[in-house]
Amino acid sequence: MSSAMLEFSDANGVVDSIADKVVLEALYQLMPFETFRSIANGFISADSLITGGQNYGAIVAAFGPPKNILQPSDTQEHIQTDLPNLTYNNGRYTFRSSTLGAYYEIVVYSMSGQILEIYSNVADQKLSTTVPAILRATDSDGKITVLKML
Repeated sequence: MSSAMLEFSDANGVVDSIADKVVLEALYQLMPFETFRSIANGFISADSLITGGQNYGAIVAAFGPPKNILQPSDTQEHIQTDLPNLTYNNGRYTFRSSTLGAYYEIVVYSMSGQILEIYSNVADQKLSTTVPAILRATDSDGKITVLKML
């Protein structure tokens, strides 16, 4: 994992300061018991948030063969526009699916990794957590979205 992060940071066309931001954002999203593949997909997600996906190729190259953390076919699922969203209104967070008929399992973690809330089989859900937290939503296909609640 360390060598893949260094390879990404050192790739041609990747600006050092942007690479640092992507690495830190990806590490910030880290949850207990993550697999190497989900950590690598977190880099793709972080790059998407920071640069709009400009470093996608460098990330796939760094985490791909011969390390085989990512396979080119594994990353296609992360190029999507139908991500769920999190809104804040009147002191409350609300999770909303942007895809009709999509249901999620939602786990809300404290910043230290403690589970605060769990919701199963929901499309839209008002959350009781009001403190800074991390929301991890898994859809019925197993695709994971991580959102920060600040």
